[in-house]
Amino acid sequence: TPQPVKSQTVVTAVQFIKGSNSESSKTFENNRLTYLDVYQDLQTARACQMFYRHWKSHGLQSDVNKIVRKPQVFYGQTDYLQTEQVPLIAEQTETLEYWVQQCYQIWADYGVFDGDNKESIPLNDVLEAVAKKLLTMVPKTPKEMALRQIRTHLTEWQASYQALETALEGDDSLEPTQAQALYDELATLQSLDDEIKQQWFAAQRNNQPDETALRDQHFDLLNQIRALENRIKEQKEVNPEKLEHAELDFQAKDQVINQALRTDDGDVFFEIIYTITGRHTGHFFLLGFESLSNWSEPVKQYRVTPDQLVYEASSRDNHNLHQWELRYAVHLYLCDLGWDCGPKSPIVMHYCLLGYMGTYPDACGKSLPEFYRTAFISPNRWPDVMYFKGLYQELFYE
Repeated sequence: TPQPVKSQTVVTAVQFIKGSNSESSKTFENNRLTYLDVYQDLQTARACQMFYRHWKSHGLQSDVNKIVRKPQVFYGQTDYLQTEQVPLIAEQTETLEYWVQQCYQIWADYGVFDGDNKESIPLNDVLEAVAKKLLTMVPKTPKEMALRQIRTHLTEWQASYQALETALEGDDSLEPTQAQALYDELATLQSLDDEIKQQWFAAQRNNQPDETALRDQHFDLLNQIRALENRIKEQKEVNPEKLEHAELDFQAKDQVINQALRTDDGDVFFEIIYTITGRHTGHFFLLGFESLSNWSEPVKQYRVTPDQLVYEASSRDNHNLHQWELRYAVHLYLCDLGWDCGPKSPIVMHYCLLGYMGTYPDACGKSLPEFYRTAFISPNRWPDVMYFKGLYQELFYE
């Protein structure tokens, strides 16, 4: 197992500013960027959201080491207190420096700043700016045209899904002014709760004595919000004709997406699962499984996700019992299709630095298949993962 470095290297975005690509803005003017170039920038921006939140809260001169999460601790390994800065291994520092540079480059290229000061916080949403730039690009290669087409279909799918969700919720039965008063009250409570949550999280990080009071205030506001949401829900009435139209439209759009799953392009397949299962879009390694316990909303009963289709084709009894095998299987299937699974890919970076339930330093510097096979998935679990991956290939590869 790699050993932590003895002294922690401070990593900031500022140290990369002078070395950033000063020619990048010229690529926009001279139309040297391709559709695929901007799509890859979009993937980078998606992966950089944790970095961007950190910089917006603490500035570009702050030490980005602080966003690296504690490693998973196994028997006999050193554990650390919640307040301790965990020492990084050399491969983690190398990965962190690489991603700070990549994330800052996108930040500088697509950000709108007050004047020419790119050491300040952008006035716009960088991820949204990259997505808008992609809409202006003309696809030329077959791969680019396939990506453009599926992203267009997925935009239509999302709009149809939202329309179905609205139809299922129903229309307000109260007078417009009465209904608006409820919505305004809800918005006020939600805004206040957002402020309290930020104060609570800051108090947790800094061990402040008011942490308990802020936590209690958050949960009190949460109860008020839920009660008000129930009042709003109870006064709504479903319009049968509107619902039928929304159902038919969504079924048609969903059929298009189901057909598009039969592809040999990893980026196309990724865009589909990223959109239709997108509850954890900030964490690529959580994609690929939708727990049935999370399907309490009526609209979710209309969705058919790839992991459902794979599981229905399997001989297994419990969908939730195999959630991680299903996730790992789709990740490895994506790798087979040519999705970026290399040592510097977004998904490996998340395992290396930002793990949802702890990091895995052994992932740093490895490709995803190598990490999964040699340092992550147990020999007992591996046959199940391969079984589900085989079903993905049987059902979708074309």
